[in-house]
Formats: sequence, structure tokens, C-alpha cells
Amino acid sequence: GNLGKAQTDALRGSVLVERGALRLVAKTEYLKTVSDGAVGQNHGLFARNTFDVALDNEGSFRARSRMASLNADYELGTGKLTYVFGWRRFSQFTFNDIDSSPVHRFHSHTGLRQTQWSHEARWAGELAKGVELTAGGNAFRQTMAYEEDRIIPPNPLFFGGGRQKQRGWGLFAQGDWEVAPALTLTGGLRWSREAKAADVTFVRIRPACSVLAGTCPISGTNPSIPGEANGFSDKRRWANWSPKLGLTWEVDSRKTAYAHWSRAWRSGGYNLRVTQPAAFLANALAAGTPAFGAERVDGYELGLMLATDDRRGSLNLALFENRVRGMQREVSQADGGSGLAQSIYNTANARIRGFEAEARFTVNSRLRLGANLGHIDADYTRALYDISGDGAVNAVDLALKLPRAPAWTWGLGVDAELPLGAVSAINASLRFQHRARFAYT
Repeated sequence: GNLGKAQTDALRGSVLVERGALRLVAKTEYLKTVSDGAVGQNHGLFARNTFDVALDNEGSFRARSRMASLNADYELGTGKLTYVFGWRRFSQFTFNDIDSSPVHRFHSHTGLRQTQWSHEARWAGELAKGVELTAGGNAFRQTMAYEEDRIIPPNPLFFGGGRQKQRGWGLFAQGDWEVAPALTLTGGLRWSREAKAADVTFVRIRPACSVLAGTCPISGTNPSIPGEANGFSDKRRWANWSPKLGLTWEVDSRKTAYAHWSRAWRSGGYNLRVTQPAAFLANALAAGTPAFGAERVDGYELGLMLATDDRRGSLNLALFENRVRGMQREVSQADGGSGLAQSIYNTANARIRGFEAEARFTVNSRLRLGANLGHIDADYTRALYDISGDGAVNAVDLALKLPRAPAWTWGLGVDAELPLGAVSAINASLRFQHRARFAYT
């Protein structure tokens, strides 16, 4: 049959204007996708290494996106002044067979509407001899609404979701200073502030309502479940500093070594699909807020870039370690009442270390070879939440695998070109990429 059928239509346009020192590029895009719903496999019915599926609901997926951007560059003094504007409006509606079986056990509709605006202005250029500087600021604004209903016979319908408003501001500067003919010191600093306000209706059995239409309650109690709150309203701000420090040594024209350290943040936020209000409110009371907190990542990297004398071959090597504090994770657990409970918390601290290698070689003007190898060693260093779901925060949580962190990845590639006359050619690429088995959630 045609299970999984999808069609995407896109319309894009752009305009380029150049007037002396000014260069303007405007782009717009309209994107529409219509398809069947997600094709899930129930591993209680079929083996993981097969493509066998059996659904009683092929579902549906509809998405529409409109985007526009403007990039303005102006040559100013020894550098360039740049302004970037972006706008996007997106909507998505889904209907899926969540249990992925030939029996109607768990179906769900979702709806999402999102609009965002962004502005960034920066200057980049030579501040003094041997000193390059990039400095600027940005602003971001977003509104989004998400709704969900769940059909889990013989229960009545579930309804809920949430709305969120978000504003963000940032100031940043990064400089490269050539302290010696072959030695460059890099330093940067970013200040960011983000504010979010959320109105959330718990996804529970309740009278029919729509978050997108603004008819779902966020205060009072649920008439279908006496004594249970309908939802909550909350707002919170996060402000952080993100420094960066690096050193690059150009040993000669064929060898470059570098060392970098940087700190990055992912701000906190709100879960808009709460299906276990009692557990959620208990955690919110203990934390003093219904929002999950910010996640901090310190990244360290040592690297070496090598090239042959004739530049036909290259080898890039890197060692890295990331230390994550307050890792944000969506914890998914089966729930007899709501089918599936998805909770977002700061679950743990973690350490992720490894290495990467990439090699390229140009045999001749028509043939290029490539290979890559990567290794990741990822572990939790401190558990902050009961990730395993056994009712305790202990060594069982620390022993779990980090999701989507394969121990090994490697690949090979070949690019070939066959000329056809003086102005045309056939280009062919062959790729093989392997990723080791990893924990999904």
C-alpha cells in the first residue's frame, strides 16, 4: 500500500541589491507538507530488526511554514556592519496510532502554532594590527501554543496543552589577537537573558476544550477529576554569562594545533504536556517552581590539523570532553491512566568525552576519497532525578546509558567526476556510514 505517503511543496524567492558599500539579500519561503501519520513499530508484536508493522490507524500529518529574512552588510572602516532579521510562522497538526498495533488502544491528535521574530546587529573587522573583533547584540521573540487530545478506550477523551511567550536578549564580543607570528589567542564573552511565561492545562480526562482556540482552563479544578487542579500559570527569567578561551598555533603551512574551552547555557522552560499532575506538582513544590532549570555545558577540545605538502591529503584529529550540569531530559514512562507520561526535568550531571578523526585524499582531479572515525564515552556523574522510574535516586540511575550517544561511528566515502565534453560532467558519490547501537531514551 501507500503507508507513509508524503508530499512536500516549497516555494522560495530571493532578491539581491548592491549599492556601493551596501549589500542587501532578502529571502522568503513557503513550505507545505501533507502525509500519513508516523509509521510506528510495536516491539511486542514485531522484532526490532524487521520492517513489519500493523496499524489500525494510518493517521495524518499536516504542516505549513512561512519564513522571511533580510541580511544587510555595510562596509564600514576596517570592518563590516551586519544586520540580520528573521521571521517565521509555523503550524502543524498530527493524528497518530501511538500503540502501533492493529487494535485501537491509544490514538492522539496534536496541534501546534508558532511565530517568531529575531534581530541581530554586529560589527566584525580589524580593530588594530593583529587584532580581529566581532561584537554585537541580538533580540528574539516567540509565541507558541500546543494542544493534545488522547483517545484511550474505554476512557473518556483527554484534552490539554499549553501556551508560552518567550523573549530573549544577548550581547556578545569575540576577539582574535595574534600574540606572535604563529600564535593566536581567542577570547569571547556573551551575556544572555531569557524570559518565558506559560499557561498550561494538564492533559487529562476533562470536558472538550482547545488550547489553540483559548478554551482550555488553567485555574480552578477539573470537573472530571474532583480535587485535581486544571493547570497553572507561571513566568520566569534566566540570565547567564558564556565565556570562551582558545589558543591556535600554526606550526607551519601544513600543521595547525589548537586548544579551546567554552561555556554554554540552555535556558530553562516549561513542559506543555503534563499528564501526571500529582507527581508534577510535588516536584514543583520541592523545586520551588514549575519550570525546569537551565542546563550548563563546559566544553574542552584539543585538535590537530595536518596536510600534505601538495595539499592533496588532509587529516583532522580532535579530543573533546563536555561536562554537563543539570542535564535537561524528557523522561518517558508508560502510564496506565494516560498511556504515556512525558516529563522534563534537570535529571543529572554528566561527562561526555571522546575523539574524532577525519581524513581526505584527492587521488586526481576526478577522484576524491574520505574517511571518518569517532568514539564517545558518556556517563552520568550525579543523578538528580529518578530516571529509571524505580522510585529512588541511586546507583541504578547512574548506571543508565546516556540517550543517543553511540560509542563508535565510522564511515567511508568516494566522490568521482566523469567529464562529458567541455562543459558538462557526471558527478557520483558513494557513502557508507556506521553508527553503533545506542540508548534511544
